[in-house]
Amino acid sequence: MNNKPATFDETVSQYNGLIKNQIKRLRIYKHFDEYYQEGLIALWEAYQRHDESKGSFSNYAFHTVRGKMLTKLKRESSHESRQQPSEEVEVFNQIYEPNLLQREVIESYCKQLSPNQQKVIIGRFYEDKTFEQIAAEEGVQPATVRSWYRYAFVKLKKQLGEQMEDN
Repeated sequence: MNNKPATFDETVSQYNGLIKNQIKRLRIYKHFDEYYQEGLIALWEAYQRHDESKGSFSNYAFHTVRGKMLTKLKRESSHESRQQPSEEVEVFNQIYEPNLLQREVIESYCKQLSPNQQKVIIGRFYEDKTFEQIAAEEGVQPATVRSWYRYAFVKLKKQLGEQMEDN
C-alpha cells in the first residue's frame, strides 16, 4: 500500500476500510454518512496532492482523512455548543418525550444506577430540584451530588448508546 493506486476508484476500494476505521476510532455515531463523505473528499484531496518523494501514499492518506474528520468534529462541536441544548438535555430528551415526563419512565432508565444516583436524576429531571436542594435533603455537600449526577449521566449515556446500537 505504499504506492498510490492508478485510479481514484482503486483508491476508494483500497482505502474504504481506512475511512470507516477512522469513523469508528473517533467514536462518531451520529451522521455516519456525512463523515464517510468527508473521508472520501479527504481521500480525493490526498490522491490529488500526494508527492511520492515525500513519503508513502498510505501514510499521507491516513493523515489527510483523519485530519479532515478531526477538523469537522471540532467545527461541529464548537457550533453545537453554541447552538444546541446541553448534552444532558439531549440525552434525557431521548429517554422521554418532553411533554410526557413520567416518573415511571425515568425510573425505568435508572434501574442500573445506585440509590444516590437515582435520587439526583429523579430530583433534577422529575422534581426540578437544584444540586444544593438535593444535597441539603441528603446531608451531603453539593459537590457530592454533582459527582453522583456526573457518574449517573455517564451510565445513562452508555445505556442509550447500547440501545441505539441494538435498534
